[in-house]
Amino acid sequence: MATQSKQKGAAFERWVCRELSKWLTQGQREDLFWRSAMSGGRSTIYAKRGEGAKSAMQAGDLSGIDEAGCAFINEFYVECKHYKYLNLDSLFFEFSGTGLLMFWNQAKSNARTLGKKTMLIAKQNYKPALICMDVDCVGEFFEDQKVLEELGVPLAVFMKHEMAAMPFDTFVQSAAVPHRFRRK
Repeated sequence: MATQSKQKGAAFERWVCRELSKWLTQGQREDLFWRSAMSGGRSTIYAKRGEGAKSAMQAGDLSGIDEAGCAFINEFYVECKHYKYLNLDSLFFEFSGTGLLMFWNQAKSNARTLGKKTMLIAKQNYKPALICMDVDCVGEFFEDQKVLEELGVPLAVFMKHEMAAMPFDTFVQSAAVPHRFRRK
């Protein structure tokens, strides 16, 4: 069962790499990102040795393998999770255990340690993928609040957790690519 779970997670990470690459390049490329070595584990090993700066670009589940991808990963710590059940209600009714809130808190802690912004892309079986990000990052992708309203973007904000969440497909279809990430 563990092998199946790892394969599901790896396939999800590859899918996220392709979709984020297409978003950053307006559909021109699918190869700006790839899965981090050991799914970010290499970065953890370096951090335990006190050499965290060596692998900051491999922290999280995605690594940039192109200039534009590297620029994005330099700013965002991206974590990917595909689980049978994400316990979405944990966002409203805090309880311990595996779930989106636990994954968010861990990703946020890792991102802060590295001085990066948090991005968690999560999928529950038989449900669409979600993208969660720091609340203050929403404006980077949707410069005007009216854009969110006009597009009808479903956006949930959990101020207590400093998290904004929306369907991943909505994000890649509607979010503007910040100028600093656009290829010249």
